Amino acid sequence: MLCAQKVDPKRAKAAYEQGLKLAESGKNNAALESLTTAILYEPTNVAAYRERARVYVAIKEYKKALADTNEAVRIAPQDCETFVLRGELQTAQGKTAQAVEEYEKAISLKCERAAVHNSLGAAYAKLGRHQKAIESYTHGIKLRLDNPEPYKERADSYLALGQYRDAIDDLDRAIALQPDRPELFVDRGYAHGQLGLFARGISDLDRAIALKPDNVRAYFLRAESHRFLNENDKAVADFTEALRLDPKDVNTWLARAHCYTQLGQPEKALADREEAVRVRPDKPQPWIARGGSYHMMGQHEKGIADRTKAIELDPKMPEGWFARGSAYYLLGQFELAQTDLRQAASLDPKSAEIQSVLRKTLDKLDEIAKAAAAPKPTPAPVVVAAAPAPPPAPVAEPVKVEPVKVVEAPKPPAPVIAAGKPAEPKPALTAKAILTGSAPALSAPAYNAKARELSQAGQYPDAIEVFDKAISLDPKFSQAYNGRGYAYFRMKKFKEAVADYSAAIKLNPKYANAYQNRAAALNAMGDKAAAKEDQAKAKTLLK
Repeated sequence: MLCAQKVDPKRAKAAYEQGLKLAESGKNNAALESLTTAILYEPTNVAAYRERARVYVAIKEYKKALADTNEAVRIAPQDCETFVLRGELQTAQGKTAQAVEEYEKAISLKCERAAVHNSLGAAYAKLGRHQKAIESYTHGIKLRLDNPEPYKERADSYLALGQYRDAIDDLDRAIALQPDRPELFVDRGYAHGQLGLFARGISDLDRAIALKPDNVRAYFLRAESHRFLNENDKAVADFTEALRLDPKDVNTWLARAHCYTQLGQPEKALADREEAVRVRPDKPQPWIARGGSYHMMGQHEKGIADRTKAIELDPKMPEGWFARGSAYYLLGQFELAQTDLRQAASLDPKSAEIQSVLRKTLDKLDEIAKAAAAPKPTPAPVVVAAAPAPPPAPVAEPVKVEPVKVVEAPKPPAPVIAAGKPAEPKPALTAKAILTGSAPALSAPAYNAKARELSQAGQYPDAIEVFDKAISLDPKFSQAYNGRGYAYFRMKKFKEAVADYSAAIKLNPKYANAYQNRAAALNAMGDKAAAKEDQAKAKTLLK
């Protein structure tokens, strides 16, 4: 080790250059020795202190790196490159706020390089300050237009702010510069999906998968796009591939379960939700979802138990309280529903859905209270054979009660007797009469109309028979499926109702009423999440 060496700038320069070469080749210990020699030959060599600090950062000796940068700042307080390095040092330690300060200081000292602005943008983005990140990336892009990375990073900040069109513009530029980078297509596909441009999104995700066939996120997002297009079979296929690549992703298990529910396959939905619970038993969402499946299949005790487990895992999560409260409401246990829904409302006071179910629950409790308080009619006296009267019991002195004036009800009008022969009663409309008595045979729309008459009269089994006939004549008659689904719904055959509503939607993806009806059936089965999506879709279609 050299000591008390005379200042020799030439030897210092040679040692410094040797240190740089060694550092570039990854020989960090040898690089440290050369840079230390440079400092000994020239104690005011700022560049040597800075580069030695950079090597210390590489080997994670952050205290020594900080000491070297402090010395460099003492020697040359206006040297912007030292502050850039200090920003890198703070970033490496996870001290993002301090990194922002260092990069800002470097820029204030006229360190106008694209990389510095981009590093500052990355630090702001990590802090969630995306507007400031966008400003920094914009400066960096102006200084260098041919780098795809800041376009991609700025697009990420736009996505975080929900500015999807701006993100797409940046991703277009990045793709033009680097067309073989799959994550650019994934991000643009996501942005298109958020704007409801699902066909464009699917096209981007197709490209991403072609570039990287094991791209899990691309399969997941493409599945989500198919799901929003009500192409649940395609969505299931993509979710299945995503699960093959990453079987530990609980969100994918839950998403595929939702598709199975929409397809009227509750057993498969339950199997996926059970797997989600197995994969992440520490998360409340799988328990809530599996509880929905149990309720859907009539296994209410298991459904309540799962929602209770979700609440135990995260008592501050309103969804658990809301799910259990909604289940209690559907089971007619309104006092228990009220308790849970009030807790959910206190945790999420802005939720219109929670407030709506809570109001319905309170209305039910009010109805029950009024019914209990209403005076019961006095039964008519029963005349029995006379028996010897027992000796009278002692009677207390009667309490004086003010007489209440009783208003008599108006007497009903006397019946009108029609002259002549009474009219023959009209025969009741039945499926048998419609299906066997129609000559010539009716068309599918005519049978559909007759079935609706039966449904309106409450003759649901007969209505289903006639809807069957309409569908057999025209298998693409979406209104008949919707009507038959309603009849099943009224008979509380919710699984069959969901299947028919799903068939109607598959035939007519813009059938708002079918979405509304399916939401009601899913809600009755306890699948609140799926019902909420259908309600949102119907609302969008009705705009």
